[in-house]
Amino acid sequence: MTGPASRRALLGSIAALPALTVPAIAVASAQSDLAKLCDFAVQHGDWINRACSTEGGWPDEKMAFEMRHYWDAFDQAAEQPSVGLREIQAKARLSLREMEDSGELENASPGLALAADVLREVIALCV
Repeated sequence: MTGPASRRALLGSIAALPALTVPAIAVASAQSDLAKLCDFAVQHGDWINRACSTEGGWPDEKMAFEMRHYWDAFDQAAEQPSVGLREIQAKARLSLREMEDSGELENASPGLALAADVLREVIALCV
């Protein structure tokens, strides 16, 4: 093969490669509002548990106010379909956090234990 022919072949094969654009990469790495909301709820639920345990409990009004934020995230996560892996991962973290926190996984049925394992795998794989 001559120089120009091999150069043409190389340029042709490069041109045939799928193009990677910066905006597509930026969109893929950006965290959506739904993922942020789910992650906030996970952190908020952990904060509620820590604060209640160190403060000896809260009045019902304060607990209801704080828990409303937590459960609002569940409502939105259930209503809004995921559009990417980050949202699926965030929903899985939120769901698994609630399962663990509520004690549902202690002496769980095989089906529930499997569901928790699947959530853990989703969290690990959607990185």
